[in-house]
Amino acid sequence: MPFLAVTLLLLLNTTMVAREARSRWLSNAILGISSLLFAVLRHRRLRPPDLTGVRSPRPDFGHPSLVSQLVLR
Repeated sequence: MPFLAVTLLLLLNTTMVAREARSRWLSNAILGISSLLFAVLRHRRLRPPDLTGVRSPRPDFGHPSLVSQLVLR
């Protein structure tokens, strides 16, 4: 989808397209905003999480209730 938005933004504003068929300000704004949204979401998705100060919980396999639940099933 981001490839399509950027491609349409570039192609529909070139001189190869007739002046009447070129994109106007509204479609350019929508395509630009969607391209920006894709870039922001991609950055947030690929950025490693900040794990400073976060401790992962240790599993307690020796807890009697957990062992009894596993044995009784």
